[in-house]
Amino acid sequence: MVAGTLTMNSDYVAVRSLEPWLVLLLDQLEPAEAAWLQPRLLLAAHEVCVNIVDHAYRGAHGDIWVDGWVREDHVQLRIRDRGRPFDGVAARARRADTAGEARCHGYGLTIVERLVDELRYERSGDRSTWWLRIGRSPDGRTPAMGFTGQPARPMT
Repeated sequence: MVAGTLTMNSDYVAVRSLEPWLVLLLDQLEPAEAAWLQPRLLLAAHEVCVNIVDHAYRGAHGDIWVDGWVREDHVQLRIRDRGRPFDGVAARARRADTAGEARCHGYGLTIVERLVDELRYERSGDRSTWWLRIGRSPDGRTPAMGFTGQPARPMT
């Protein structure tokens, strides 16, 4: 198991540090598998972190912690913050209310759900935690069978 941790400020420039950190996290994988996993994990983590900057901290200073694990059968990221809690019910209602309408915001979670096999949100005390998981390929070269391009299992 390979593990890594990244701590960053809650601003857009700091979120760019996800890419080099993720490259290092996936460095032990076969190049083909890393090339398949890295863009999906990067975009999913980026969307979650930008949502934290925009909605949890709303421009205020705060920290975002990203932990990652490369396990035998999956890669998992845990993204934590101490900003405002995420209201999943309100977010789903906004998406349903604007279904079929042109909009410039509100696609982030839909994108994340399409990129990962599992997406979970938890709130404990003053801390929010997002869990992102993508299954690994059994042979280290081809996409994991669990990735279907369908929405991730529902958030809890």
